[in-house]
Amino acid sequence: MKNVTQYKTPPLPDTKEDLLRNRRIKTEVKLHDRIEPLVIELWATDAEFKKLMLAVNNGNSVNGTCELDHIVATLRVQEFAKVDSRDPVVAEEQLVKAKKSLTIVRNRLGIGLKQRRAEGMTMVADESDATTAA
Repeated sequence: MKNVTQYKTPPLPDTKEDLLRNRRIKTEVKLHDRIEPLVIELWATDAEFKKLMLAVNNGNSVNGTCELDHIVATLRVQEFAKVDSRDPVVAEEQLVKAKKSLTIVRNRLGIGLKQRRAEGMTMVADESDATTAA
């Protein structure tokens, strides 16, 4: 006859606090997690913010360079975070950290500068292929 191992059934946590205390991987909300919903809301409501995200080279930037456009966009996000105390953490964060997080958020949303430049190069190549074929 086979030996069968019996296991004692351990108790489950009683409360949600007990359950969360047992969590093995601790989660923390990062700055870019806080910035992303602000960017999405601005995207839907602020045409000027969108213009700051449009440029893929300095020639079509609003403020003369893509870098300046991104800084101004970051400042807009921080100002928006102050409205009705939407997110005081974002509102008070150092500009350089907030700008880096905005870059991460742009990449997450598929509107990162490098990605958009690559898409633009593909579009230009497609257009030149169509021109030479004609």
